[in-house]
Amino acid sequence: CGTGAGATCVNTMTSTDHCGGCSTKAMPRACTAGQTCMGGACSGGTPAPANDNCATPTMIDLASGPSVTVPGTTVGATHSANSCAPGGDVFYRFTLTRREIVYADTFGAAFDTQVGFLAPGCGAPALECADNACGTMQSQVARVLDAGTWLLVVDGNGSAAGTFALRVQHLPVGSGAPERLMPLAAGTLTLRGATAGTGVLATSCGTGAGPENTHWFTTCQGASALDFRATTCLSGTWDTVLEQRSAGRMPLALCNDDDSTCTSTVRSTLTGTIPAGPGLHAFYVDGFNGTSSGDYEVRTTLTTPGGCAAGTTACGTMCCTAAQVCVAGACTSGPTCTAPMMMCGGTCADTGRDPMNCGACGRPCFPPMICSGGVCGSGMTCTGSLVSCGGLCVDLQSDPSNCGACTVACPAGQTCTSGVCRASGCTAPTRLCGGMCVDTGSHLAHCGACDRACPTGQGCGGGTCSPFALSASEASRTALVGNASGGTMFNELCPAGSAIVGFEGMLGDSYNLLAMYCQQLVLAFPGGTPAVTLDGFDRRLSFRGGPGGRTPVTGHCPANQVLVGFAGSAGSLLDSLSLRCAPVTATVSGGRLVLGFGTISTMPPVGGTGGRPFSAIDCPSGQFAGGAAIRAGGAIDAFGLVCHRLVSTP
Repeated sequence: CGTGAGATCVNTMTSTDHCGGCSTKAMPRACTAGQTCMGGACSGGTPAPANDNCATPTMIDLASGPSVTVPGTTVGATHSANSCAPGGDVFYRFTLTRREIVYADTFGAAFDTQVGFLAPGCGAPALECADNACGTMQSQVARVLDAGTWLLVVDGNGSAAGTFALRVQHLPVGSGAPERLMPLAAGTLTLRGATAGTGVLATSCGTGAGPENTHWFTTCQGASALDFRATTCLSGTWDTVLEQRSAGRMPLALCNDDDSTCTSTVRSTLTGTIPAGPGLHAFYVDGFNGTSSGDYEVRTTLTTPGGCAAGTTACGTMCCTAAQVCVAGACTSGPTCTAPMMMCGGTCADTGRDPMNCGACGRPCFPPMICSGGVCGSGMTCTGSLVSCGGLCVDLQSDPSNCGACTVACPAGQTCTSGVCRASGCTAPTRLCGGMCVDTGSHLAHCGACDRACPTGQGCGGGTCSPFALSASEASRTALVGNASGGTMFNELCPAGSAIVGFEGMLGDSYNLLAMYCQQLVLAFPGGTPAVTLDGFDRRLSFRGGPGGRTPVTGHCPANQVLVGFAGSAGSLLDSLSLRCAPVTATVSGGRLVLGFGTISTMPPVGGTGGRPFSAIDCPSGQFAGGAAIRAGGAIDAFGLVCHRLVSTP
C-alpha cells in the first residue's frame, strides 16, 4: 500500500491503517481509535457514524420548514480529504428546488468545530468553510445556493470530537441580486437599490407580484432581540411591498403593502422584531404588481426592546460582560492587563486601591471611605507621607490638587512645594511636573495633576482619564479616473470607524460590477503598547454597475492594513485596479496618542489589459480610504476614494 519510497507490504486482513484494502484519500480504510482489524473489517472501539463518508451523507429534509435541527456526532469519525478541518468529519445532504440562502451553525457544541458547504459529489474541495464564529469555538456559515443537491460537512478541529445539534435554516432569494448586510445593531439602517425584471416570490400579504430584491443577514448566539420599523414613505414613486422573514421565528414572515399615513398611500411601512439568538433573516423589497418597480430607499430604525442584565452593558444586539469591550456592535476581549491590574468595563484597574473598583469591578467606595487592599473602609491610613483625599492617597506637600490640605488646588501655572502653591515659571496652561512643563489637561503621565498617570488604554482630556476611542470623518477626495461624467455618482461609505480593505467585482473587457469591502478599526494595548488593528470581518458595501462580465475578481489589502490609494488603468471605463495599502501606526509621544500610517504596499493589478495606465493616486498624508466614489451605469465609469482622517479621543 502506498506509492514510491513510502510503499509497504501490509496484511489488509489485520492492518488497522489499511483494513480490507489500501487506504487512500478517496477511500479511507483506517479503523478509528480503539478498533481492531479482523478479517479485513474494523470492529470494537467506537464505531464510525453512518454519515462518516461523503458517499453516505445523512439526508436533511428542508421541505419540512425554514429551520431544521439535526443531531449528530463526530465521535469515531475519520477524516476525509474534501472536508474543512483535519479532524473527523460527518456529511449531510439537502436539496433546493429554487435559489435560496442556506445557513448552518453548531452553537452549543462542547468541542471546536468547522462547518462548510460542498458541491455534489465527493471529489471537489469545500465551497466555503467557517470556523470560530461570534467569538466561540463553534461555527456559523451562510451562502446563496442555486437549485440542486448540496452537501454540508461538520468537522472537528484536530482531535476535537463530540456531539452537536446542527441548525440548518433557509430563506428564498428574490429576482434581483441578493445583498448580504453587516451585523445589525441598534440605530438606523438605509437599504438602497432598484428592482427590475420579473418577480419570483409571493409575499405573505397576498400581493407582491413585482420583481423583488433581497437584503439578508445573520445573527450570533448572543444576539438580543431588535425591534425595527422599515418604511419607503420618503422614497420612490411606485407601489412598494415590504416583507421581513426570520427563519427561526413564528410567524416566519411579516409584511406590509400600503401605509395610509404616508404622503403616497402606495408606499409601505413595516414594524416587527428580529428574534434573539442565532439565525438567518432577510428584508424583501417587492412591487405590488408586475409594473411596480424602480429605485428605492428603505429607511429602517432598530431599537433594543429591553435592557441588558445586571453587570452587563448593551453593545449593538449583544450584552457585554465587565471583562469585554464593545467594538463595532460586537463584544470582544479588551486590552491585556498586567498584574495587579485587571479588566473592568473595558479598562485596566487596580482593584486593590481603585475607589471605583475596590476588590472587584464596579464596586465603588463612597467618601469618606477609601480603598485599601481591595476593601472599602474608613479610618484606614495611607502609607508613608500620603493621606487620603477623595478616596486617593496623595502627598499634601507636593500634590497641586491637594496642596497643604485636601481639595486645595493650586492655580494654573503654579506648583505645590512644601504644601504651599508657588509660581513655577511655566506658561499657562502648562505646569511643572518632574522638572518639565506639561499640560495636565491632556498629558497621559500627568493627567489633572503631576504624576497622576492614566491607566493603560486610557487617554487624558480636560484633566480626566477616560478610555481611548477612534473616530474618523471625511477630509478630502481623490481625483476620479475614467469617465468622470458617465453614469450616476454613488458614494459608498464604510460604517463609522471602518476602513476600506478590498473589493470584489465582475470583469468583462472592463469592470461591469464593483463592491468595496470594509473592516472595523480596533485600538488595543497589548502589553501596554498601543496598536491599531482590524477586526478581520469583511463587510461588503453595495454592488454598483450593471449585469454582464464573465469573470469574478477580488482584491484585498494584507491583514491589518487599510487602503490609502490606488493605481491601475482606465479609458472611458475602469479597466484595472491595484490597491495601495498601509498599516495604521500608534505611538505615545509627548503624553499623547499619535496615529499615523506605515510603509505603503502596492498590490498586484486586478482587471483587464485595456485602458491607459495611470500613476498612483493616494489620499493626502495622514488620511485613509473610508469610502469610494463610484460613477456607474451599465458598467463602472469612474472610480475614486473618499479619504478620512483618523483621530483618537480624548
